[in-house]
Amino acid sequence: MEKSQIWLIVGAIVVVSALILRIGSPTNRWVCEYGVWVAQGNPHSAQPTSACADDLSIDDELQALADILNDQKLVPTEVEKDKLSISASSSAGLLPVYSESPKQVVISDDIVVVETNGGDDIKEEAEVILISPQANEVVRNQDVITGQARGNWFFEATFPLLIKDASGEVLATGFVETQDDWMTSEWVAFQGTLNFNVATSTFGELVFKKNNPSALPEYEAQTSYPVRLEP
Repeated sequence: MEKSQIWLIVGAIVVVSALILRIGSPTNRWVCEYGVWVAQGNPHSAQPTSACADDLSIDDELQALADILNDQKLVPTEVEKDKLSISASSSAGLLPVYSESPKQVVISDDIVVVETNGGDDIKEEAEVILISPQANEVVRNQDVITGQARGNWFFEATFPLLIKDASGEVLATGFVETQDDWMTSEWVAFQGTLNFNVATSTFGELVFKKNNPSALPEYEAQTSYPVRLEP
């Protein structure tokens, strides 16, 4: 049996007992009815002079029971009632339910800023910045692809570029190259083109791979951008 049910049974016993005591009390006495002393039977004593409270009332017992239930956390407080009301309204669709917004990645001149719904920013250093086309823009066969990358991505002034379709199949591979000094840790401009063919408009991605002549896994890196491929 749950604790709340036990306390309700106890409360019912208290109320019934109080009524029995009131009704079964001796008849020859003074009783208080609505704030006035009234003779019940033939009282042997004089009418009381003190203020009276209704002898048949069980308000005191009910208040005592309520106090017990409050102490046992079985009766919600006013704050708890407010919380329950808000919860019920929200469940009924009367209040908006907020969830965290998806993170947005903003590419600036030298950093990638990841903005969360709470306003906290996580800054990660970018390795490759695509200038043209922009992410999610159209790429066609032989379009010139331009951007910037850190100098350590290049070897002999180039690094690999490939293009994939929506299923992840590689449509073409090639290289981007730079005319600038690539032996630096600073940003270096690059450009390149790819020969590819698609029958219909589809989604895909440009994948830039760090040039790694050593073939050591710790020097592998790549950055990709979503694009739309057009015939």
